[in-house]
Amino acid sequence: MHRSATNLLELGAWIQIGSCVFAAIIGASFVVASLINPESARAAEPLSFIATSLPVFLVLSSLLLSFVMKLRVERQKKVPFQDIKALSARLGEIGKQVKTRMGVMAKVEFVVSLRSGLVYTMKKRGNNRIMAGDRFLNGASDEELEGVLAHEIAHVSHMTKPRIMPILATVLIVVQVLFIPIPRIFIVLGAVFAMLLLLTIPGNWKTEYYADRVAAENVEAEKVIMGLKRLAKTSLSGFSFTHPPLARRIKKLERFSRSLPK
Repeated sequence: MHRSATNLLELGAWIQIGSCVFAAIIGASFVVASLINPESARAAEPLSFIATSLPVFLVLSSLLLSFVMKLRVERQKKVPFQDIKALSARLGEIGKQVKTRMGVMAKVEFVVSLRSGLVYTMKKRGNNRIMAGDRFLNGASDEELEGVLAHEIAHVSHMTKPRIMPILATVLIVVQVLFIPIPRIFIVLGAVFAMLLLLTIPGNWKTEYYADRVAAENVEAEKVIMGLKRLAKTSLSGFSFTHPPLARRIKKLERFSRSLPK
């Protein structure tokens, strides 16, 4: 991914997190003011409404941007079928080798994701799918592929608990939008929504760090580091509510690698 696009995405993540902090503080202050001094709360209502609207607006804007980017990607030249067949065969072979090495018994399907540089895990009808983008696979070494697949397989084998906070936040954003005509309820819900989004960050980041560590213990830390560096070139190096910066993950893996007995 182009460096300017990466910087833009990283700036967007900072703005999202900053808006959540701002909305949580302003929303909480409004609630306290409503209990202590209703008159001052009424005067601050317009600012509080705008502040608690920011996280919702930014989240919805991100979803819209993702949709637009997907449409643009769909218009790009498709990868020839024979190339996809070769990529699928290589992905499946290396994926099964890593899965066997890690002793994972769960069923995992390895699928090539077209016109994508991402690698991620998804569940569809109870089946585990590891999606690897063709942009990542083209030019990736076996070591880089082993590293990122080990991380995703670690999610399958160790991360079985559902993430409740994102589900609650999604429900809350819908409810908040419905209460736009009632500003006071909208402000309270906006503050709660912002707090929930912020509270998801530590748990989500911890999950990613743990998956990195499990992968490093099974296929060597250097391979995971190589895979993350490759991922930074084909997707993005910025951070989000769900993922810590790749640079930070790499540094943690380097420290972990040095701590292992030689």
